[in-house]
Amino acid sequence: MLVTGKAVEFNGWTELSPFPVLGNVKVAGFNTLNWFTTLGSRGANTAEEQQRQLAKLVAALKGMNADAVGLMEVQNNGQTAVQALVDALNAEMGAGTYAALRHPTEYNPPGLYRPDAFRSSDHDPVVIGLTLPGGRS
Repeated sequence: MLVTGKAVEFNGWTELSPFPVLGNVKVAGFNTLNWFTTLGSRGANTAEEQQRQLAKLVAALKGMNADAVGLMEVQNNGQTAVQALVDALNAEMGAGTYAALRHPTEYNPPGLYRPDAFRSSDHDPVVIGLTLPGGRS
């Protein structure tokens, strides 16, 4: 807080208008609470527990019905954990409904999207990641 006893004047202030919306895309973030495909690491300890966790994740993602979802707390094992989630979601919602996001760098921030929501482009949706100190995103 700045207290000077004088009114603050803004010179050269320009009011900007937002860009027009050209479509509707529903974007979401989702914490999977340790979705790991490796049993006994940080996720489920047994195959039964893992299937129960996967069923809950699929139900929640299906209910969100988002076009793109950034995922948190997913095992960093390439595309394995994300693809297992996408496969289970597609088994419930229909083949090809969702696809795993692919990142052009070594680090793969987990996410999924509906390819049909981005048909106007010949490419996967662009993923912009923020890398924090220590390599976390």
